[in-house]
Amino acid sequence: MGRLNYTNRKSEGLKLGQVIAKDLLKRIRPGSGHKAALRDPYVEIDVSGRALTDEGLLETANALTTSAVFDDEHGKVVILEELGLKANQLTAGSLWALSKVVALAAHDLRDLDLSDNLISVGTTEETAAWEAFLESFSGCCVLRRIDFSGNPLGPRAFEVLARVYGKEDPVELLSISDIALNGDDLSGDFTSATGSSTILERPMRRMSIVSDDLTSDLEVSSNTAGHRRKFSRQDAQSPDKQMSTNAPEKPFPVYASTRGLRSVPYIVFGNTTMTEACALHLSYVLVCHNFPEQLVARVPPAKAGPPQHQLESYGITSGCKGMVYLPNDKLGTAGSRVLELAELARTEMLDDASQDEPDEEFKTPTKSPSALRKVSDVQSSPSFSATSGRRRSATSATGSEHGGRNASSGNASNELDRARSRIQGNILRDFGVSSVDLWRISLRMLTSSRAILLLAAEVIRHEHVKATEPRRLVHSPPPPQPARPAQLVQPVRPLFQTQPVDDAFPPLPSSAMRAGVAPLKHSKPTPLRAGNPNHPATPTGHLRRRKRSVNPNTHPSSFESLTSADTDTDTNTGAYSAPEAKFEQQPYRSRLPHGFSENVWMQIISHMAGADGIVNITQQRSILRWAMDRTTLSRGREALGKPEGAQIWRLLEGIGCLAYDVRARREG
Repeated sequence: MGRLNYTNRKSEGLKLGQVIAKDLLKRIRPGSGHKAALRDPYVEIDVSGRALTDEGLLETANALTTSAVFDDEHGKVVILEELGLKANQLTAGSLWALSKVVALAAHDLRDLDLSDNLISVGTTEETAAWEAFLESFSGCCVLRRIDFSGNPLGPRAFEVLARVYGKEDPVELLSISDIALNGDDLSGDFTSATGSSTILERPMRRMSIVSDDLTSDLEVSSNTAGHRRKFSRQDAQSPDKQMSTNAPEKPFPVYASTRGLRSVPYIVFGNTTMTEACALHLSYVLVCHNFPEQLVARVPPAKAGPPQHQLESYGITSGCKGMVYLPNDKLGTAGSRVLELAELARTEMLDDASQDEPDEEFKTPTKSPSALRKVSDVQSSPSFSATSGRRRSATSATGSEHGGRNASSGNASNELDRARSRIQGNILRDFGVSSVDLWRISLRMLTSSRAILLLAAEVIRHEHVKATEPRRLVHSPPPPQPARPAQLVQPVRPLFQTQPVDDAFPPLPSSAMRAGVAPLKHSKPTPLRAGNPNHPATPTGHLRRRKRSVNPNTHPSSFESLTSADTDTDTNTGAYSAPEAKFEQQPYRSRLPHGFSENVWMQIISHMAGADGIVNITQQRSILRWAMDRTTLSRGREALGKPEGAQIWRLLEGIGCLAYDVRARREG
């Protein structure tokens, strides 16, 4: 293990950063330390208390990035496991460079100490750097601790923490017994390229959540581990052993099963000038974070001595479990109360999850095609559901402590909601809606949606109501005409009456009538239309001519009468002759403005409001539905007599944008 300790150096700032960079770059071929780096590429860097500053850290980060990506046929030369940057006057501007280092060391970094620096998140640039830094932990799977204590982070830092934490997938704790029993199936997926798996030789802490017979197989004593470590170093002189030792490692299945900030057992926020606004955002994260006892078993154990004692002291000195937020003098009564209730809700939630785990008798066979079988697959089985239901009913019937705890869980959840509501109201009253990015952008998106879509939604609603009314296909008979008075004079009969020559040849019209008629044009005979086989075919030309004669500007009633006349029964044949239908597939066109669909408008408005990455899809859809619903206007008028903060709170509650969506379990 190459430990680079610079705590006793006299250099500071940029000069110290250049010294660290020189030491790291010497490990790259043809540097003087290349061969030694191949034998032991693991690096621990400690620069605590040396005033490295942002300039010096930039030099160090660039050298770490260059050396970490270097990989030749013999393996890597730098595998970063620990990075101590305590008390180095670092600001949020250095987080951009640090995020690249963390992302490259995602499978190897085990401890990161950024305590007692000057990291504060307030401006837009600082917020972007802090968010990118937190997102760089998404691939970390062996990280034991992140220490932010002693930094004046500010409320916006905790808001971004809740946002990034909510985007990560919930941790699904795999059954370690299944992984241990299926080790043969997993050896090929988590070994190095040369077939060795040196990470399996490292000592693993006793896993308390596994039965004793399984832990005995997984537990390795420190003496045996030390013997193996010495043996590997001695054998590293040969080229073959050298290549197998320095080949890039892949994490053991237990370690790779959890990733991101949710997988870190200890995240320290002590003395970060936390206010009740910080506590509000942290409460959503705290409820969903697993206990360190559950997560420590899934990361490599700390080295014996001060590092291990420091991790164990967090729960003793502060009383916090994993997410360490004490001491913080500016937390206040409301902030302390909401975090206490969040701890209680966290305990109840995780205890309920542990009760739902299957018993030994319901476990599926150990040798299965899927080596990473999850506990949820067993919980979904009918036998487990029935048995767990009987076990819960028996517990409640006997009046055990679990039954009383489940009965009080609803009260604790309600108290937590009320405590959060009070803090939210205080923030809106004292700092306004612009103090929280989620609130500000949600209201901006709601305002734009209502201005664009409310009128169109009202038109669509009226059209829908009109379309649902029954249509009259046949006109009602005309109103009765008033009766004419009886004629007193008899009609005069003509003197001469002539009989028509033949009914089939009517007389020609008069010359006056012929003057206004255009001469007839000879047309081709109309084709016969295939109709009912029981009736003779009839020409369809008269139907086409009748349809052409319809004026589109004619009143709809006259158009319907013509249409109904076209569909009448033929008096000559007695057959039903429908008009010739001409079907054309028309493209879909929404009735919203410009014919855009609701999803398209949601993307346009969210991009215009800057909601991407802040307001999730569910909240965006809720905002659009709220904006297009006219009944929400009346609900808003009901709150006009209340203070402005209360009105905004009710509006944010209605659209579901009071807090980020942080879930403890995966849905579905």
